[in-house]
Amino acid sequence: MDNKIGYVDAMQLEVIKNNVLDERVAQIRSTPNMDIAEGAVVYYVSPDGDDANSGTSPESPWKTPSRINDVTLEEGSYVCFERGGIYRGNFILQNGVTYTAYGEGDKPKLYASPENGAEPEKWHKSRVENVWYYEIENEDIGTLVFNDGEACAVKVLPYVNKDGVASNRTTRQPFSGIEDISEDLVFYHAHEENRLYLYSEKNPGERFDSIEFNTKGHIFSCRGKLYDVTVDNLCLKYCGSHAIGLFNSYGLCVKNCEFEWIGGSIQGGSTRYGNAVEIWENCDRFTVENCSFYQIYDAAMTPQFVMPKQEEAPEGYACYMKNIKFSNNVVECANYPVEYFMHGVWEGNPSGIYGFEISDNLFFDAGEGFSYQRPDRTEAAHIKSWSAHCVLRDFVIRNNIMCQSKNMLIHVHPVEPGFDVGDCLPIFENNIIIGRDGDSFGILEQSKVHERQVYDEKIVDYLGDKCKNNQLLFLVD
Repeated sequence: MDNKIGYVDAMQLEVIKNNVLDERVAQIRSTPNMDIAEGAVVYYVSPDGDDANSGTSPESPWKTPSRINDVTLEEGSYVCFERGGIYRGNFILQNGVTYTAYGEGDKPKLYASPENGAEPEKWHKSRVENVWYYEIENEDIGTLVFNDGEACAVKVLPYVNKDGVASNRTTRQPFSGIEDISEDLVFYHAHEENRLYLYSEKNPGERFDSIEFNTKGHIFSCRGKLYDVTVDNLCLKYCGSHAIGLFNSYGLCVKNCEFEWIGGSIQGGSTRYGNAVEIWENCDRFTVENCSFYQIYDAAMTPQFVMPKQEEAPEGYACYMKNIKFSNNVVECANYPVEYFMHGVWEGNPSGIYGFEISDNLFFDAGEGFSYQRPDRTEAAHIKSWSAHCVLRDFVIRNNIMCQSKNMLIHVHPVEPGFDVGDCLPIFENNIIIGRDGDSFGILEQSKVHERQVYDEKIVDYLGDKCKNNQLLFLVD
């Protein structure tokens, strides 16, 4: 099997980051414009455009997301955003369309954030000292990001107890609204008032050059089943929900993109969420390649679904996740670089994941950064399976570097106890796993095969020929 155990110090780890991670991020940021198929219909979008234009040439571009969303686009057509521009709003993906870049400069930036909030006149003093408010309409703000990532705000969130009384989720003391904001850059979003309250000893609009809001809502979504869409060479940022949030999608290819500061809004109750790229329920030919992810509240890349109860499902219902490939990506500071699950499959149902490859990726610092605001800080992992209750076939985890996590390094636990679907473990080979000496390696097992969860380095010897040629390196001072 040739799995190896070794040690690496902080200086060596810094070399790995500088020589490997930084170089790959620079390569992703510099990917050139794609070649457009000869004779294709092309629509152009520019910050200097006008929605009254035809949109069919660089000299007559559109300007806003609403103009794109209002038109039925031909399958095989392209929507090209001008590089160097910022485009604010929410976009509806359409069947058979490629969304990409044109021109020169930085990748086009697509923000869910409606505006730059660094305008002093828009911040007002509240009744509480050092607490300022900003009027903004949105169901829930996930966080605020200052000066393009120099800092982000910490969300105060009420938790409703069983007795109906609201408590501060962090302190567990009775929740009192803006009076609970007492530390720098802590905020509370009173959405029913259309106000966001932020603690700052100085007017935030004078203190920062840019303030962006992670507003609830996806940057890219769909209205129904989606087929054969490519998202290429775009930068998606400042979104409280998912940057790309789809369901029942077939032939989705996301490549050469940057994702930063995604998530943090409330999904329901007091649960916060936010993935960079998610497909819910069925998918086939789901590809994410050569992308960079930074500061993702939940998962960078994820297929997921919770099955309906058997008695409530349509006759013959099944869910299939097929031909998934996440390769050559860089992920820093996401709670889960990869998350996958399909829960609630009943005996005899063929639902499952068929063909899943996670290869040649760089995963660093799971659970760090923005995602550390999560109340479930003990759940971070580079690959998180949540004990998927389904068939899983042709599963490969190969040639990845997975470095440091606030909790487990990996959690590959494919089958719940008592659910007999055969061997669902991945081929796990040629990976480099780096963690601090004494940390949890995690779980790489199948309950039907191994009855105990193993938390030490010996895990690499438990899977026979499927687990080979891996290096487990412990970070030491």
